[in-house]
Amino acid sequence: MNQEKNAEDIRKMCLVQRSRYLAYQKPNKEVEEAQNIAKVRVQTKLQSSRDQLPTENELAVFKLRDQLTGELKSAEARARVKNLKLKYEDCRNREMNRIFLAQPTSLRALKLSALLEEPINEAKKIRAFSRMLGGGCLNEIDRIRCETIIDDKQGLTIERRMD
Repeated sequence: MNQEKNAEDIRKMCLVQRSRYLAYQKPNKEVEEAQNIAKVRVQTKLQSSRDQLPTENELAVFKLRDQLTGELKSAEARARVKNLKLKYEDCRNREMNRIFLAQPTSLRALKLSALLEEPINEAKKIRAFSRMLGGGCLNEIDRIRCETIIDDKQGLTIERRMD
């Protein structure tokens, strides 16, 4: 009878007072069982996550895998940079060839090619010099012809007039 009175008193309280009063009451058996089951489930989950910590061997494998991944990515980046440089040089060479071909005379094309020759580093100089000693890209007849074209100040060798 006393509990019913308490229940009636609880019902008569305003919502805020009732929630404060019920917050300190013991929950009924069904709620208590559900809370205990949830606690057990959380504890088993925490225990299983603690048991799954990687060993030293697995950590070494992870570290090695990360290192290999980094090396692979850096090699890919170097390859991309190299490909971009080659693409740039190829485009530049094609544009230079177009400019040379657009010259009205071959003397102007030769002078322009000598003027626009790219600065080369030491390794390229050594390769070019060894190629020149070994015959180079021009045979002797072509080399003589280029020298005569360059030495011709009046342009009599290459100028073609259709009269």
